[in-house]
Amino acid sequence: FRESCCALLERILRASGAQVILSSTWRLERSKQDMVDSVMRGRRLPIVHDITKDLCTNREEEVCEWLDRHPETTCWVAIDDMDLQSRTSPFAVRMRGHFVRTDQSRGLQPEDAELALALLAAQRSEHGALVAARRLAASGQGLGALCWAGTGFG
Repeated sequence: FRESCCALLERILRASGAQVILSSTWRLERSKQDMVDSVMRGRRLPIVHDITKDLCTNREEEVCEWLDRHPETTCWVAIDDMDLQSRTSPFAVRMRGHFVRTDQSRGLQPEDAELALALLAAQRSEHGALVAARRLAASGQGLGALCWAGTGFG
């Protein structure tokens, strides 16, 4: 593992409070999962929280399947050197606005970490506005707030 890449992942995790869900082929071998966990422990970070199921399909479908089983996960990013968002499948479309593609030869770079944090911050802001608008609508005060919250989310 490259120190610079590990430091950037650490920055993302500490700044966002995110957890790692392993979706790479490393999830298929316990010894490789243990290597990732060891690096995480060495940085005093939580170990891998979970792994995606091996569906023998495209990775973005596996990520979406995990998300569907965890609807409480409202803010997320997928960081991968594989292109998870260019296909026309509904799974690839779902990756848009949640995906950071890294360069396989360089790994996670500072601009990738910044993008991941920006995507998470934008999602948190949108989610917070949506929750507030739903509360207003439920109270019978100002359905207009719900329309406003929905603006620009597409």
